[in-house]
Amino acid sequence: MNEKNIESIQHIIKSIEDNQSFIIFNHMNPDGDAVGSQLALYMVLNRMGKITYLFSSQEIFPEYRFLPHIDEIKMELPTNRKFDVAIMLDCASPDRIGSDIEVELTQYKQTINIDHHISNKRFGTLNWVRPESSSTGELIYELMKEMGCPIDADIATCLYTAIFTDTGGFRHSNTSHRTLGFAAELVDAGAKPHVISREVYASFPVRRLHLLGKALETLRIVEEGRAAFMWVYTDYYEQTGSTIVDADEFVEFPRSLGGVDIAFVFKEITANAAARVNFRSNNPRCNVNRIASAFGGGGHAEASACNIDGTRKEIERRVLKAVCNELIIAYTGANEQRGM
Repeated sequence: MNEKNIESIQHIIKSIEDNQSFIIFNHMNPDGDAVGSQLALYMVLNRMGKITYLFSSQEIFPEYRFLPHIDEIKMELPTNRKFDVAIMLDCASPDRIGSDIEVELTQYKQTINIDHHISNKRFGTLNWVRPESSSTGELIYELMKEMGCPIDADIATCLYTAIFTDTGGFRHSNTSHRTLGFAAELVDAGAKPHVISREVYASFPVRRLHLLGKALETLRIVEEGRAAFMWVYTDYYEQTGSTIVDADEFVEFPRSLGGVDIAFVFKEITANAAARVNFRSNNPRCNVNRIASAFGGGGHAEASACNIDGTRKEIERRVLKAVCNELIIAYTGANEQRGM
């Protein structure tokens, strides 16, 4: 670990030791990394006798309901309580807390920003941002090791889930030697890989498959086979009794096609007015964070997302132009900017 990382960790440890009350935020559409990291840190702070409140602006996905202490995550911001420190986990910017949530960070003595997104804005009074890490869970585990915290089965389960989900089950390029070593240590501490894998990837309701069937009918392959995408319309939610939450990770299906460099899925938020777009890259030369950032989103070079307002045709046209531009950059090195 380099000196900068050691210094960042030491500042965070001092803040934890010197303060008594903490509010921990995850991000919109909270994934396994955000939730697992949040719960693991909660357990450590709770055992230190700290007052800790967990906030999520959106409901936790059903596949993470098995995690220990999941009911400690609340969807209401306390108005009659003040906290010394705000901890933002897995959030590239404060607005990632929620689209309708405004949190005045200056009300806290300190704001601790722990994240691994390359697009992070370094908005905290204390920032530990390491894009080379597989997940925020990996950072939280390093923090706990530096603090000398004992890792029991509950903490190990949460951290393993964080790392497991953000590496796509250890399939993505962010899976390093260190990542696998940490995962092995968490298994030794009590995490059960077969249980976590089943809960995360094999516990979906049947409505999700009905929704997927409809979405797959919209599949399109473009740019001479180098890009593929599909739509999930609001009509489909109504027809299958599902919600946008059930479409989580649908992007992996167009991504699984041979020859596809960039895959993306449009998930409608409002009929013919707004959509969330998830991007994935199969080619290290294609940086989908660049695409999402152009629309006010962000993430990683390999995985990113954004929200876009507009009609279906407008949104699709703008994204296709951005994807085409990224492919031009990847294959010719020429940055041919087109209107988006």
